[in-house]
Amino acid sequence: MSKLKKRLREWIVVIGSMLLILSASLAFFSIKYYLALPSEKSFADEGIYTFSPYQVLPGRVKNTQTGRSRRMNPYVTVYNVHYKAKDGYTYTVRVSGKSSGQKIVRENVPLQRRVLINTDNNTYITVEAEESAKSYISKMKGKYIVILALSAVYIIFYIVIWYVVLMKKRENTL
Repeated sequence: MSKLKKRLREWIVVIGSMLLILSASLAFFSIKYYLALPSEKSFADEGIYTFSPYQVLPGRVKNTQTGRSRRMNPYVTVYNVHYKAKDGYTYTVRVSGKSSGQKIVRENVPLQRRVLINTDNNTYITVEAEESAKSYISKMKGKYIVILALSAVYIIFYIVIWYVVLMKKRENTL
């Protein structure tokens, strides 16, 4: 039983350390992306446009699986439905498969999207029709703050647990 307990402790330490590294990475990137968010004043609202689906195209993305599957197939095929507005703005949605994408194009159901132009770098994004630049930026800031908070909670939890373990060891050796 003691051997099993020792192995379990080793696994807990390894998994806890991996989660610590993941939490630290998430905290770093959430701060980085939070600080890189443009201000809501840098967006010009172009209004709501109607986007119509016009084609389904395959694309390749990195395979997120692990092990042999990833080694044998480093990229996987995904299908995207491309939408276009009359003024030339485009919007892309990833779909589950080619047939579901073709069905969307066949049905020709338009989408209402708001176009926001970033005046700092002359790019644009599309958001839901009821969103504004302010609500979009607020949503993104909230997302990054939640990720940072959860990461910080785990890092503090990890430090406290190790402090308790080390204090317990110190008491046992005295």
